[in-house]
Parts: sequence; structure tokens; C-alpha cells
Amino acid sequence: MAHITSYANNTKWRKLQQKMAGLASKAPIWQIKYLGLDHFGKSDGEWFYHFRLEEYEKIEWCDLTPAKSPDAISLSDIALICKMIGLETEVMENSVRVIGYRLT
Repeated sequence: MAHITSYANNTKWRKLQQKMAGLASKAPIWQIKYLGLDHFGKSDGEWFYHFRLEEYEKIEWCDLTPAKSPDAISLSDIALICKMIGLETEVMENSVRVIGYRLT
């Protein structure tokens, strides 16, 4: 019988939000898939107000894609930041997927 395993907590999501908000225009664009929904939200680049604490416990995964600005951080930098925070990730072709939950 499968069950859901958590890979992130509020502290890790908050650290990600704070680090990315501090990068301003260099920060990646994020897109969230919430637990129990078949679709995912719109892409967003605003980390300070839009990436909300009250929604962290519902995040199945969050894709982080480098912004299209010339000074944006790279895919490898995004992966490194996530690793330093202790987040479970999957590096894909154009984004880093941060895992909130997995079906195990």
C-alpha cells in the first residue's frame, strides 16, 4: 500500500523563499504543483509576497527555472542553493524540481 512521504518542511521552504527573495532579479521563476490537484499553478518570479508560507504544506513539487535576464543565476546555482538548504531535488533539462512529497 502506497503512502505519501514528506521531503520538505516549513523551515526548508522558508529558507528557500528567503534566499531567492534576496536574489531579486537574479532569482529563478517558480511553478508549483499542489497535492491532490492534477494541474499546476502559473509561473511566477515574485518570491517575497507570492511564495506563501501558509501554502508550503500543500506543495507536492516546485520547479525552479532560471529567469531570462542576463544576470540570472544558473541551473547549477539553483541546484546548489537547494542542496545547501537540504531540499530533495531532481535536476531536469531546464529546471530544478524541489520535492515536497513523494508517493512511496
